[in-house]
Amino acid sequence: MEWLKSVVGTFTQTEKQHTQRESGGITSKQAQHQHPTAPRWTTPSVAAVSASTSDVDSAFIAMSTNSTVNLGADFETDLIVPLYAIIFILSIIGNSLVVITLMQNRRMRTVTNVFLLNLAIADLLLGVFCMPFTLVGQLLSNFIFGYAMCKVIPYFQAVSVFVTVWTLVAISMERYFAICRPLQSRQWQTRFHAYKVIGYVWLAAFVLNLPILVMSQLKPTKDKGHQKCREEWPSKLSEQIFNLSLELLLLVVPLTVMGVAYALIVTKLWKGLRREIKHSNNRNNPAESVALRPLEASSKPSQVQVRQHATICSAYAERSMDAKRKVIRMLFVLVVEFFVCWTPLHVLNTWYLLCPKHLYRAIGKKEVLLVQLLAYTSSCCNPITYCFMNKKFRQAFVDVFDCCKGAAVTLAATRGTSANDSVIFEVRPTTTAKSRE
Repeated sequence: MEWLKSVVGTFTQTEKQHTQRESGGITSKQAQHQHPTAPRWTTPSVAAVSASTSDVDSAFIAMSTNSTVNLGADFETDLIVPLYAIIFILSIIGNSLVVITLMQNRRMRTVTNVFLLNLAIADLLLGVFCMPFTLVGQLLSNFIFGYAMCKVIPYFQAVSVFVTVWTLVAISMERYFAICRPLQSRQWQTRFHAYKVIGYVWLAAFVLNLPILVMSQLKPTKDKGHQKCREEWPSKLSEQIFNLSLELLLLVVPLTVMGVAYALIVTKLWKGLRREIKHSNNRNNPAESVALRPLEASSKPSQVQVRQHATICSAYAERSMDAKRKVIRMLFVLVVEFFVCWTPLHVLNTWYLLCPKHLYRAIGKKEVLLVQLLAYTSSCCNPITYCFMNKKFRQAFVDVFDCCKGAAVTLAATRGTSANDSVIFEVRPTTTAKSRE
């Protein structure tokens, strides 16, 4: 956390310098008239998640009073920095655990888990290339990472966002075919096909975001010694066309596909759930129970047999209905999570493209930081929603942890044996790990 403290200290000094420089009588209206393109806190590229430009114009800061500026510094020091640090740590740890678990356990390498592995890798990339650079750049109001990183950072930010979003789309389609069209999905629902889909997603991400790599430039700001990294387009129209196209590819189309796919899945499960509820009600009446027909082969089934058979069928039906209810709730959570995390950022960027002046008057740097943070939150929510809420995945993670612990104990025992040859003993793996190998 030392680097965060140093960044915050530098940010506070920068804010004080801005306040002292602008306290010479420039009013907010004069500042806005002199710098109509302020503020510089956002980049036109949606895919770059408005991250690395650090575009905060001194005139925009001058619109606030001294107390407001100090309040902003305290707000970012006390709230934004800890939140970014927490989300960053949770994202790195959660997605790393997913990657380790899926790589170590071969039995977990199903078609769905191949997509989940790719999602975890993309979320790791999102955390590494977005969060630290966004936070440092926003706090300093200065891009300090150099020309090469000005090219690399926005590009990989865009790639990671694209891969994350379209991996979620691929997961929704895979689940749709597995549940709603199981016979058709068996022909192509293989790990090889999943690898091909993932390859196409990465290829599309690298190709479609090349304009960001080309257009990103390092430019000086009005503040002496400060720089900004932003896209320099040949015309406003080309900028709008490119970014609005990304809006469609990163929000509208994915949200539509996921919503329709999960709605069809819920409909399918709900119909099955209603049938099971109806059959369960019939089982409660032995005279009308269809499930009891196999017992009619015997001349006179005993009352004990009837009750035992009804109890078994009822328990199975309850488990099946409970599982389907959980799946329906899970699918609802997935769509809501995607919508809540990503929609505000895309709306903000579309607003910037179409009506930047109105946006400057309505939104400040605090709001932008919070909207960016909300989008980054998805990278730490995905491991929880898709993986750790799954019982089989949790068990696989425990198995991997037990194996690692057993290996560590064995290594320690080996070292102890070599240090003292008179002591000979054997450390066996844990029962759980051994039984599952």
